[in-house]
Amino acid sequence: MTPAQQDLRERAGKLVAHVRDSVEHRPGERSALRRALGRHPDDTEIRPAARRVISPHLHDLHGPQREAVERAFYAVAALIAAQPRRARDEDIEPTPPGDDDHPPQPEAPATADDSGEADHAPGPQPSTGAVALDLGSALGNSSVEAAKARSPQSSGDRDEQQEAPQEKRLHLLCRQDLDGLHRHLPRIVRFLRSERVAVDWTRLACDLATWREGGTNGRNRVAKQWLDGYYRVLSIEETRKRRTKQADDTPTGDDA
Repeated sequence: MTPAQQDLRERAGKLVAHVRDSVEHRPGERSALRRALGRHPDDTEIRPAARRVISPHLHDLHGPQREAVERAFYAVAALIAAQPRRARDEDIEPTPPGDDDHPPQPEAPATADDSGEADHAPGPQPSTGAVALDLGSALGNSSVEAAKARSPQSSGDRDEQQEAPQEKRLHLLCRQDLDGLHRHLPRIVRFLRSERVAVDWTRLACDLATWREGGTNGRNRVAKQWLDGYYRVLSIEETRKRRTKQADDTPTGDDA
């Protein structure tokens, strides 16, 4: 990780912590951040309370770098604030700086209702110790859980000729320019959080901030990480299934 990447990661981590605190303890700031969803930082409709949260994390940034980081930070702050209450309560801490280069093995979280209104309603609990990874891994976790819900006997199976909805969403995102990415992202993140799939907000902020870096180089690099993450999750699940089946098919002493 370069010094510039480390600085961005630390800056984004502090922003996420600040936004979480605002969302939990200051309703006015939470409302202002939520209303900023889908808006460009230059939009005059963004309330001063939202700017009060985000501006301190942009100090000493200038020119194109500031523009890229500012837009990413506003987007992620608004996405955090716009989560249903239950999803906000279950939000997990971001991965430590530097973990992007050696991501841990994904753990698929449980799914549940996203209404956020009937918090007393029973439902599956999120996986203990679930690790938030890149956006592609999050979509992969969602795809695996959806397959399990459809058919316990064939959980994790994929029709190689037919993309899962999560895969289609990911491919759509990876083709977008920056404006298109910001346009499609809220719907996809809302879908993930409604499924109680963890999102690493710090990493997402960094990915958004570098999407236009070096022309299309930034997009290509981030898109590759997302695609690799998605297919890695599916591969891990298929390996788990295969080993489980082999164990079930192995004769025991009683069968011999």
